[in-house]
Amino acid sequence: MKVLWLFAHPEQRSLNASLRDDGIRALEELGHETRLSDLYAMGWNPVVDRSDYRRAPVPTPAKPTAAPTPTSGSSSPGTASARTRPAS
Repeated sequence: MKVLWLFAHPEQRSLNASLRDDGIRALEELGHETRLSDLYAMGWNPVVDRSDYRRAPVPTPAKPTAAPTPTSGSSSPGTASARTRPAS
């Protein structure tokens, strides 16, 4: 089996790093192919800020839409439409 191990911890002497090393060693002893991706070694920044979205367009606020106008024959109960009003 091919295994990609993602490691994202800034301290190489951490418990996470020890678990990574032991895990990769155990997988390889069992005949698995491993690949390690160390995000901090790649310069990964775990904090998302505005600069991460610099290229995205700024969304414009939605314009309010006018309320739908009732069509003839769709008046509310209890109200007469222009068609059904009695002639005087």
